[in-house]
Amino acid sequence: MTRAVVPNGMVPGRAGYRYAYRGPTLCDLSANSKAGIPPAAWVLVVVTPALDSDGGQLVVTADSAGRLLHPLWTFTRPTIERGKRMKNYPSWQPTGIDVDDPVLVETDPGEFWVGSDTYLSFVGGTPGDEYDVSVTFRTTRDEVDAERTIDVYEPAFEYTLTSAFKENGFVNFPQAPDYHSGFNIAFGAAQVVVGGVGTVPLGNSPLKKPLPLSLGRFQVQTGVYVTTGAL
Repeated sequence: MTRAVVPNGMVPGRAGYRYAYRGPTLCDLSANSKAGIPPAAWVLVVVTPALDSDGGQLVVTADSAGRLLHPLWTFTRPTIERGKRMKNYPSWQPTGIDVDDPVLVETDPGEFWVGSDTYLSFVGGTPGDEYDVSVTFRTTRDEVDAERTIDVYEPAFEYTLTSAFKENGFVNFPQAPDYHSGFNIAFGAAQVVVGGVGTVPLGNSPLKKPLPLSLGRFQVQTGVYVTTGAL
C-alpha cells in the first residue's frame, strides 16, 4: 500500500500527464522475466481515499471531468517479434499522437490483463487530496521457452473510465481520453446530438452496449457515466 498525494498542476487529459504520480514498472510480470519474455499477468489496481489517524476516510473530490485519482497505463508500441500479438492495438492514432508514440490509456482501478511492457502512473483528482494505492499481480503461465509460450489469442486489455457530474440541466460530456471509443450510462439521463438527425434521448439506464463516441456530441446531467475501450 502506497500513500499518493495528487500533485499541484493536475488537470484532466494530456495536460495533466506531466504531473502524473508514478507507480511501478510492470515489465517483469512473467514467470521468467529474465529471459526477455513479454509480460503475462493479471494486475489488480486498488485506489481508495486515504485513512486519517482515526481510521476514517479522508474526503476527496473529483476534477472538472468528474474523475478521481485513477490509473494511466503507458504501453510501448509493439514490434513484430516472435509472433507478438498486434491485432488489438489501434490502427489509428488520436489527433496529435504520432504512430510511434507510446499508447497512454486512462482507466478506472480494477483488474487487467497485461501482455505488453508497460508502466503505471496515476492521474485525476484534486491537487492535495490523498489516496491509498496498491498494485498486485498474478502470473498465469509457466514460461520456460519464449517461442513456445507466445499466446496470440491472449485477452485484450479492456478498460472503462468513470465520470460523475452534478448538473441542473444537460451539459456537454468532456472529451474522452485517448483510445476510448464507447459511451455508456451507469445512472443518470443522457442524450446525444447527431448531425442531420437532431437530439436523441438515451434514457437514464445502462445501455445494452456502449454507443460509439463518434456518433455525435454526448450530453449528460447529474449522474455517473463511463467511457470504454480495448487494446
